[in-house]
Formats: sequence, C-alpha cells, structure tokens
Amino acid sequence: MDRTETSAAADLPPCGGDARQGRGGSSRSDKDDQSVHPTLAVRGLETQFHIGQSVYRASNGVDLTIRPGECLGLVGESGSGKSVTAMSIMGLVPSPPGVIAGGRIGFKGEDLTDASNARIRQLRGGAVSHVFQDPLATLHPLFSVGDQIVEAIRAHQSLSTREADAKARDLLDLVRVPNAAQRMKALPHELSGGLRQRVSIAMALANDPELIIADEPTTALDVTVQAEVLRLLDGLRRDRNTAVLFITHDFGVVSEIADRVAVMYAGRIVETGPTAEILTRPAHPYTRMLIDCVPVMGEPGRRLDAVPGRPPAVNRLPAGCAFADRCPRVESDCRRGEIPLEEKRGNLEARCLHPLEAGEALSGDVRTAATTSDGTPRHGRSA
Repeated sequence: MDRTETSAAADLPPCGGDARQGRGGSSRSDKDDQSVHPTLAVRGLETQFHIGQSVYRASNGVDLTIRPGECLGLVGESGSGKSVTAMSIMGLVPSPPGVIAGGRIGFKGEDLTDASNARIRQLRGGAVSHVFQDPLATLHPLFSVGDQIVEAIRAHQSLSTREADAKARDLLDLVRVPNAAQRMKALPHELSGGLRQRVSIAMALANDPELIIADEPTTALDVTVQAEVLRLLDGLRRDRNTAVLFITHDFGVVSEIADRVAVMYAGRIVETGPTAEILTRPAHPYTRMLIDCVPVMGEPGRRLDAVPGRPPAVNRLPAGCAFADRCPRVESDCRRGEIPLEEKRGNLEARCLHPLEAGEALSGDVRTAATTSDGTPRHGRSA
C-alpha cells in the first residue's frame, strides 16, 4: 500500500506517547495508564482513496491509543471509516486507490508508516492479528481448517509440521471447538458459522499476538454464539494481556467487552472515553442517538429512534461539523471552521460545540430542541 507522509505528520506527537484518546479507562487510573507503554498509538492517521478527480477521506486525522490488556471499541455507522482505519494499521488497504496521506501508526513505539514491506509482513499475522467479519470469506475453501492454522503457525515460527499440528489442536481446544482432532480435517463449509469464527480466532492467536484487530467478528452470528465469542475474546485478552481493537456498530456489543470507546463519524473520532461514561452520560448527540437505537431488555414499550438522514460523502465533507445536517442541537456556529476534539467533562472528550449535559436525553422528535430543567429551550430555539 502507498504510504505518502505529509509534512504535517512531522508535528505529530511521538508514536509511543499518549494522545487525547488515550486518556481514561475502566480498569486502571490515569497515573497507571501513563506508566504503561501503549501497544498501539495512532496519531493523525489520514487514509485517502483517489478515484478520478475525487479524493475520499476515509480516515481524516484519527488518533487511537490501546494499552496491553485493554480493549478499545471503535463504533460508528457503516461507512464511517472504522474498517479502513483498522486495515491501514497493517497496510491492508488496497493501493491503488488507497493512500496513507499522513499521520503515524505506532506499534510499541515503532512507526509502521516508515517500516518496510518485509517488516509489515513479519508483524502481520504474528505480533498483530486480524479477525474479520465473515470467516467463510477469510478461510480458504479448498484447504482443511487444520492445514490453514498450521500454515499460519509455520509462517512465523520454526516448528516442524508435527509440532505445528499439535499446537493447532491445542488452539482449537483453547477456543472451545469440540472434537478438535476431527475438526482439523474439516473444510470451512462443513463447519457452522460459530465454529468457523472460532477457527479464525484460533488462527489469530496462533503466534501469541500483542494486538488483535477484530473487525465486527460477531455480526454474522446469532445472539447465542455472539455471546460465546465475546466471552471467549474477553477472557483470552485478559489472560494473555493482549490489546484488542474491537470494531462494531452495536453499542450492546461494546458494553460487553470494551474498556474504552471511540465513536467515529465521517472519518473522524467524534467522542471518546470510558465505556461506562459513554453509555450513561454521552456528550455528543451522535453518540446519544446511536445508543438510543439499541433495544433494552425488559422495556418492550421503549421507543427506538433511528438516526435521521444519511452521512455526508467523504469526498464532499461540509465545513464545520460533519454531523450538523442530522443533529437536533445544530447552531450556526456548528457549520463554521474546525471543531476540535476537546475534554467536556470527566474523562469524556467530544468534537462538539453544544454537548449534552450529564444524563441529558435528546427529544424523540429531532426537530424539537432540548430544554433546560425549567422547560425553557436551549440555545435559543423554540420547542
């Protein structure tokens, strides 16, 4: 993949340092966070697709930090840039037309944007592993799952075929595939969706990775298998102190596994913070609307409000806030200038000029302004 670093990248923070998105976390203090070297530190990542005369800014200045043993949930609608950001980390964006136009990708202090293709291949599948959404498309249809796991092992470890075969069986046992010795001989289409995904996770764990990038690994599974896979990933990353970037569009999934959340919209992080704070007291209206789309057990009469409108085309991003045309709290200043990602309250940071207060809910009608406690409209709008 093409990597064309812009001059602005020279002014970015070091890859091993902390970033605004790196603050917070549910299981360790800020002081403890600073003492742990991040496994992944992305700074100002810009990934573009050049098609004809158009430039599509799929990742537009993204910052992410993940520490050992931590899970960061990257959330957003389809087309928000989540998968492109994840694929950019290990050079999986197709080129042409994909180009990394700026930023740094720090893996344990090493800048991968300056790494050679040989170094990227050495890390890919070894220290950094991917679990993709569709295991049937990930696994080769003509080779048994055992052969594919063995190949993944021997690509990075000097083991004999017999030793690699034994390790592959141990990995299938680890991810709780029943009758692992027999399953080793099965072709991918002979397994259920849940078992195929477990095989994909086993391949991801084959070389003891320090970072797992899970790109919507439970979307194609039924809810029972989804819960099992989430428990499996959560237990493995805690036992092995593995950093996890978990990509999803479902806040229900995020609540089960993520320590922190980064919400993405139109190629940018619009809010970030600890999972508990994001779920209960979000600051950005977009985050609040995504949460309101999730059904709640025991509340059958609860209204589920869809986010109105459609995201903007990333080759024609508007000035100011990209969410302005869909936001119930939009003001004239939202459509002007650059809106920075700033601390709003506690450990929450949001790219919003008129953030929600703690516990504040949006009206069901997006045309109705939010009101203060005495019933008067906020920001001068009529209710």
